[in-house]
Amino acid sequence: MPHGDALQYCTRAAFGDAGIMVIAFWTVAAVSGSGRGWLQQSGPMPIAIFVIVGVLITTVIEVLATSGRWLEGWTYSADMPVLWGVNVGLVPILQWIILPPVAVLLTRRQLRS
Repeated sequence: MPHGDALQYCTRAAFGDAGIMVIAFWTVAAVSGSGRGWLQQSGPMPIAIFVIVGVLITTVIEVLATSGRWLEGWTYSADMPVLWGVNVGLVPILQWIILPPVAVLLTRRQLRS
């Protein structure tokens, strides 16, 4: 893929990931009833909801895209491990399991200091 095309593709994906994170954030804010105050709550439940919402949205998008029903769609490289049964790449799911909790914990740390 030419560099310019790859840059455009990755930029769109980054904005998509940011949008998913905002939707997950709003969902936790609504469920917790504390608005953005959930970021300062201790306990695993807000983070778990945040991650679950992100994983669900990501899974739906990946399924739609790899089946050709989302934008231009895409296919995984042969090197991408996929989750059996849903045919979704492992990396996008791991990204949502690892990065958002880290972002929340770093944000909590920053808010408390």
